[in-house]
Amino acid sequence: MNVLLVTREFPPTMVGGIAKLSFHLYNHLRRLGINVKVVAFGDNSSSHEDIIFFTPSSSITNRTDHSLSGALKIPIDIKRFTHFVNKLIKTESFDVVHVLEPYVGGFIRHKYKVTTIHDTVCRELKAWVKYPLQQSFKRIAFYSSLGYIMEFFSIHNSKVIITPSIGTASTLRRIYKVHKSNIRVIPNGIERPKKLVDQQIAKKSIGIDPNTILIFTTAHHVARKRLEVFIKAVKYLKNWNVKNFKAIISGEGPLTNYYREITCKLGVSNLIVFTGWLNEKELDLYYSACDIFVITSEAEAGPITLLEAGIRGKAIVTTNIDGLPILMKHGIHCLKFDIGDSKMLAKHLQKLIFNDKARMIIGSNAKIFSEQFTWDKIARKVAQVYQELMDESYFAYRNN
Repeated sequence: MNVLLVTREFPPTMVGGIAKLSFHLYNHLRRLGINVKVVAFGDNSSSHEDIIFFTPSSSITNRTDHSLSGALKIPIDIKRFTHFVNKLIKTESFDVVHVLEPYVGGFIRHKYKVTTIHDTVCRELKAWVKYPLQQSFKRIAFYSSLGYIMEFFSIHNSKVIITPSIGTASTLRRIYKVHKSNIRVIPNGIERPKKLVDQQIAKKSIGIDPNTILIFTTAHHVARKRLEVFIKAVKYLKNWNVKNFKAIISGEGPLTNYYREITCKLGVSNLIVFTGWLNEKELDLYYSACDIFVITSEAEAGPITLLEAGIRGKAIVTTNIDGLPILMKHGIHCLKFDIGDSKMLAKHLQKLIFNDKARMIIGSNAKIFSEQFTWDKIARKVAQVYQELMDESYFAYRNN
């Protein structure tokens, strides 16, 4: 079987979780004996073997929003990218074309096209309208115009939609009227760490006292991640005179400066460290060092970060949302709080800061939970979708 993966990002271009999805799916599908080629935005000079990078002229692969001119060139890049991929499809023989992000693959065409949709335009817009217009204008403009168009065509010219989240699947059925037989819910995966770093050594390496409780979160700084909830929870801990902890926020994005301003305004700059974007080696060190990992998102398709922390046995505190958190049991695999409830988040953090045993038990259970989602298992489920598509009679049966 010959498969073409089409994606916005692929290592070394790393913006968010899609790069990890692309990379691990590519490797594990190949291990299953499937011939896989990848086309992604990136430096064309880095292209090799079956990985083709298409050099952008816009800011489409930037982690933060830059000049308006760079943003305005995104539609041009998508048009050029689409033409390039469609030409490749015509000149080479692919059994399946799998688009891993709808915003770059809406007009890519193939008889057996699969599209992975992590979240929808309607949920993105719902998140962005909560923020000041000067922070959200570019993203609102994108999702209400080009983003919507690309998503619409991605949905309606794909044989199958894969989504990691039952919440996104529900939105696709209710709002986008996608037939349930055309949707497959396949969660994101996790790669087991080759070697675990000792926590005390990791803490020393990043300048944290080994006796200090480290609370960590990492995310692309965009609206649906709701990182201001994490910052406000730290403010509660300060007001309650909770000591002996440090909070670290890694990642970057269009809301980074906004989050920094809130941190200063609330007077918790001495308790929160912004690291900026971390490469994979650095990220592993911070995961190893932390005692508690936090997710404050109001919507998620995964998230992969939950699995990355969980596989390392970290105590997880997460919003009570769909995606992976809905599969976890409160008080066993994690502690949950309602979207936007920074006070409840702070109470959970306070409990874990003072209770070593609770951290250990929840972390141990989080590890067991995460091990269900290794990439080899996820790749087999994706390969099964490809095989179903190749069997027209099976697919016809599913649609009746």
